[in-house]
Amino acid sequence: MDEARTLLIATCGSLARLHMRLIGQWHWRRQTGPKTWSLSDPHWRVEELDPPSPWLDACAPRTEIANLIPAIALVQAHLLGMVEADGPIDGLKACVALHHLSFHGSAWSEPVRRLADRLDVELPAEPRDATNMASLQQAPLPGRQRRTAI
Repeated sequence: MDEARTLLIATCGSLARLHMRLIGQWHWRRQTGPKTWSLSDPHWRVEELDPPSPWLDACAPRTEIANLIPAIALVQAHLLGMVEADGPIDGLKACVALHHLSFHGSAWSEPVRRLADRLDVELPAEPRDATNMASLQQAPLPGRQRRTAI
């Protein structure tokens, strides 16, 4: 396995740990007592993570944790699809996929910059120059084309 694939697998592993942390925080913080739930402010935000996550450093502070949970899964699906696909990894596409965690943030996060350095990719000055403001949700998942047996 080449270095780029190994790096994307490690990235997905780290994102999985963040994913589990956010799921736990989302459930745990919602409860204010036995069978008592917060109704006044039901949505926990990135700014409330203690300690903060470097994966989310380009996220708006008021981004809801509930929105990040499916976003992380989508990023992982894209990165793992790149690992599975034939041919070389497109480093810029991997960085753009990881940038999805910032929800169209106007700056590259530090983890995206580190990934770009490791993949030897030159990032455009602003993320919108690479994404054209397109959402990862609309992009087809990379990977091998398979026929389902169902």
